[in-house]
Amino acid sequence: MNKKNHIYIGILLVIFILGTTLAYENLASKNGDNIPQDNEETILANKDEEINNNKNDEKEVETSEEKEKKDLPTSTDNKNNEQPVNNPEEIVADDTPKKVKEKPTNEEPGYRTMTMVATAYTDCHEENYPWGGYPSYIGLPLDRGIVAVDPDVIPMETKLYIEGYGEGIAADQGGAIKGNRIDVFMWTKEEAYEWGIREVEVKIYDQ
Repeated sequence: MNKKNHIYIGILLVIFILGTTLAYENLASKNGDNIPQDNEETILANKDEEINNNKNDEKEVETSEEKEKKDLPTSTDNKNNEQPVNNPEEIVADDTPKKVKEKPTNEEPGYRTMTMVATAYTDCHEENYPWGGYPSYIGLPLDRGIVAVDPDVIPMETKLYIEGYGEGIAADQGGAIKGNRIDVFMWTKEEAYEWGIREVEVKIYDQ
């Protein structure tokens, strides 16, 4: 071989070596770029999975805590379940005798009741001597409903209701009518005799 051929072969070898080196460097750089990217993606995926796992764990913890709170009795339930405790002082107070209500009397507001002896009289002269034919003590004409009373027991002009006789008014007086006694007016002697002497309940109304 001549000298030119050696030079040509040398140039080709250099070109081949340079091409091979550049190709290898390109391949290495590509592999180097891919490896970190794969590692980064793997790391990010692992972090995401870890975060999700932590969130799930936190949810499970919160759920268990909520269940425990629901299972625990509330203060309202405790109050409802608590039995009332009897206070000894209250028991003593309950055992003390209560005040007995007083029985109502036969007197109602507006009048009082008395048991009295009642006789009857007419307007005849002998029964009213010396005032026969005159009006009653307070000036009312003698008529049914006029009643003679003791003014120290029943004041004059007091309205009355006499058992068996009816309504009347304390409008007259008499020498024999003293204390717990009254005399009711009748038109005839027959009525007065029939009335006789009797014990009656008299309602004495307030003036």
